Amino acid sequence: MVKKSLEKLNKSIPDYSFFDPLEDFNVGVDETINFIRLALLIFSISAITISILLLSTCSYLHILENKKEIGLARCLGIKKWESTKFLFSYSVLTGFVAFFLSAVELLVVTFISTRFISSILGGESVFYFNPLALIIMFLLAMSISLISSLLFSLKIVRLDPISSLKS
Repeated sequence: MVKKSLEKLNKSIPDYSFFDPLEDFNVGVDETINFIRLALLIFSISAITISILLLSTCSYLHILENKKEIGLARCLGIKKWESTKFLFSYSVLTGFVAFFLSAVELLVVTFISTRFISSILGGESVFYFNPLALIIMFLLAMSISLISSLLFSLKIVRLDPISSLKS
């Protein structure tokens, strides 16, 4: 907005040269905010990694606690694929919830930090969020939840229904 106004002034009054005295300051603020965005991205990736580790643990505990129910369902005629699909959807849904909470956290922290830094430095900063970060987080969350659910579904396929009812 400032650049457009300066261009109009320079075109309308060619005898004088107009410039923005705060241009260097604004560049410095933008660089600082970009570093903070990078730190927030690293923080959110680590948060989603921790949530995926928790997802794997929850999936494993879900299988252990429902071992008898899965064995009973298999004895009653439920196919291996159906029990695998159930555990798969449980894992993917939990992974999606973890992604959603991490994405909300990233948006809120980015918005608050952008406002806070621009108010401290007195510069003009517009809230900008790169959707590529959300895409990367989503792909990471879904791929890890798919991998963890596949690993645990292999345990379900190998589960003997009769022995799971005894334990």
